[in-house]
Amino acid sequence: MTEKMDLKKQHRALFAARTPPALIDAPTLPYLMVDGAGAPQDPAFRNAVDALYAVAYAVKFALKKAGRKPDYVVPPLEALWWSEGGEEFDLVQRPEAVRWTVMIMQPDFIEAGHVAAGAKAAKAKLAAKKQPGNPVLDELRLDALTGGRAAQMLYIGPYADMGPHIERLHRFIAGEGLSLAGKHHDVYISNPLRTPPEKLKTILRQPVSEGARRRGPFFPNPQPLTSNPCRAVRRGSLDRPLREAEEQGFMGGADDFFGEPRIFCCKTGCKTDCFVSE
Repeated sequence: MTEKMDLKKQHRALFAARTPPALIDAPTLPYLMVDGAGAPQDPAFRNAVDALYAVAYAVKFALKKAGRKPDYVVPPLEALWWSEGGEEFDLVQRPEAVRWTVMIMQPDFIEAGHVAAGAKAAKAKLAAKKQPGNPVLDELRLDALTGGRAAQMLYIGPYADMGPHIERLHRFIAGEGLSLAGKHHDVYISNPLRTPPEKLKTILRQPVSEGARRRGPFFPNPQPLTSNPCRAVRRGSLDRPLREAEEQGFMGGADDFFGEPRIFCCKTGCKTDCFVSE
């Protein structure tokens, strides 16, 4: 039996993130996508996801029936998130300003004609089942997502609790002397219909651009310390030592050190194994 093409394996770096944040170089790849606005609980978002999967599978099975090889695995759902006006998106306080693009990666041999035929087949299937039509089927497009340098990390847990982990990713980016550049990007590895919320796996990704690179991890505007000597808090879990360091008045930061996050804190003026920001 011929092995199916699996884009997750071909682009392993995009789908095999680990909990410690890391930098990657993402290639430009084709996606089936559609744009929208509002919170993910809104009907528009549900319709968009339903339309994406309906057409993605209609295209896959039509090509398989026609003998087009190789057969392939439909990749996970992904989404870009941003806010109107350029501010950070806030699904809690300002859901009406949230904008999104939901998308599914496609093999490079998929063409616009395949997508149009897939949308037509999806409409016919809904009609045959006497189900309401999905207006989003007419809005899908095949487009390229521009690649580039990005930071990413694996998050495990409910979607509603992502906020602190996105902040952690942003701290890592700042610690690398880089800037946020572009829309927040989620890759939904787990199927929420089959996975308990506490076990959902999501890759959090943020495009970055070059900034003023710094010698080590840092926090801006550190508070002076009075009695604590310079020391490394400890290597291991990121969030707890970072929180402890902040509570004690240290300045600290995270560094991906051989795949393991490391937290530093230091006495003001010390330049040993740490960085004192201006």
